[in-house]
Amino acid sequence: MVYASLQSLIARFGEDEMIGLTALPGAADPDPVVAGQALADASAMIDGYLASRYALPLTTIPALLEPLCCDIARYRLATGGDRTPTDEMRDRHQDALTWLEKVAAGKIGLGLDPTGNEPPIDGGATGASFSSRRSRVFDAEKLADYDFRAWGGRLL
Repeated sequence: MVYASLQSLIARFGEDEMIGLTALPGAADPDPVVAGQALADASAMIDGYLASRYALPLTTIPALLEPLCCDIARYRLATGGDRTPTDEMRDRHQDALTWLEKVAAGKIGLGLDPTGNEPPIDGGATGASFSSRRSRVFDAEKLADYDFRAWGGRLL
């Protein structure tokens, strides 16, 4: 499964950069085949990290995988031929890999259960529950004996 598209790359990094990274010199448009291969390679790399924690293919695709896929694909595109990635490209690529390593180690998650589905939000076993022993209710009767003069005779 591919986690991003050529349009995702263009939206994040601009059409001119994608033309420069994917197309032959003088082309007016990004090459969808070259970009598609880089995105497929990046997605496969992401899956390599996710496979240790989640059943693949993921049933629900978390939105945070798209920017990671774009950063990895962009770096891969910038390392081909006579191109050299910028420091920003290297940093974003390394940040993506570091984040994926944390997912693989179980330090952070995708918000999915191990089967790749979103966990139920019905307050069941996976949800949080809060309660208190008693509830205090402040009404006019309970506040009748309160000395408001300490507050200048008025409620704040």
